[in-house]
Amino acid sequence: MPQFLRYLAVGLACAGLEYASFLALHHGLAWSLLAANTAAFSLGLLSSFLINKFWVFQGRQQYQTRYQFVAYCALALFNYSVGTGLLIYLASSLHFGAWLAKILSMAAIVVWNFAIYKKVIYR
Repeated sequence: MPQFLRYLAVGLACAGLEYASFLALHHGLAWSLLAANTAAFSLGLLSSFLINKFWVFQGRQQYQTRYQFVAYCALALFNYSVGTGLLIYLASSLHFGAWLAKILSMAAIVVWNFAIYKKVIYR
């Protein structure tokens, strides 16, 4: 399977895990938007890092785990900040449903991640 297709498959699976976790926590357990998003994002982050490292971007970089995880977390912090800001803005200011605001915020992040993973983190 080509690398980009593996990336998309992992991304969809981890996004599904993040989204389902968000819905379960926010709607099912009545967690706040911020708490549910933080927990769901963290679960998605860890699963995405591990699968991307060992399946999508495998190669010479296998022993650079500490650098990769730090760089991955730095990007994730940026993604989390932008995504959470967008989620809260869409849900609170524009009155989008939380489910739609979450999908839109996740979609916005996908755009730049592949290039950064390939050229910076898993090089």
